[in-house]
Amino acid sequence: TSPSVVACARDVLASCVLAVGVNITNYHVLTATSALTFQVLGHLKIAITLAIGFLFFGAPIIAKNLTGILLAFSGMLLYAYVQHVE
Repeated sequence: TSPSVVACARDVLASCVLAVGVNITNYHVLTATSALTFQVLGHLKIAITLAIGFLFFGAPIIAKNLTGILLAFSGMLLYAYVQHVE
């Protein structure tokens, strides 16, 4: 087998292992919290991924993108506050 086939198989296997880890984590989050909290965490993951993407790839952060990320974080903080108060 060529090195590229071995590298591809390794990457597919690593992807499968990570996917199983994500599914197990999702199960534990859903059993410990509510579906709404799970959705908020999903949005947090996306916002963090976007922010890291801008930093990692050096893309210019335009006002519209920054506003969206800040709005998402603000909503998550407000949700966390309301959950804490209740």
